[in-house]
Amino acid sequence: KERLYGYTVSLPIYSSISVGVASFQEHIAQANRNLDFLEQANQSLSTYWDWQVTAAFYVGVHLINAHLAQKSGLSFRSHQQVDE
Repeated sequence: KERLYGYTVSLPIYSSISVGVASFQEHIAQANRNLDFLEQANQSLSTYWDWQVTAAFYVGVHLINAHLAQKSGLSFRSHQQVDE
């Protein structure tokens, strides 16, 4: 499904993630998965707004991480790494 930055991902994100650092495409794939969830939740749920907001937040987090990975080679696996 083509959505962000024109990238498509044919495999589920969990089958392509390595133990190391997430790549630009992996972040885009996870953002797409979160958007898919958000679309379905928005269409079918009138409750659980907290989870919908959480999904939207993580779409943004993965887009920012994708940008950092592509433009500067930065990748963070934890909040502690961001603080350092």
